[in-house]
Amino acid sequence: MKLTKQRLKAIIKEELSRMKEGGLAGRYTAREPLERMSSSTMPVDSYSREELEQALAEIPQLENPKYARGLPAHIPQWIEDVKKRAAEEGIQ
Repeated sequence: MKLTKQRLKAIIKEELSRMKEGGLAGRYTAREPLERMSSSTMPVDSYSREELEQALAEIPQLENPKYARGLPAHIPQWIEDVKKRAAEEGIQ
């Protein structure tokens, strides 16, 4: 499939629009470490205390119904794992 210059411009315009609206794409490009943690195969058990605190701090935003429909399918399980690990470590 050949990508035309016109189609590429349209794609870029769509992505910029999403970022300006504060959509999921805009949120994650600014939060690369969280994206790396939540989308990697690295188990939550291997997170450092700092990474765990960072992930825990982001959970309320991820649980916001405004973003729920745009989240990848694995995020609810990731959130549950982070909360469980944080409780085990005594992090609130």
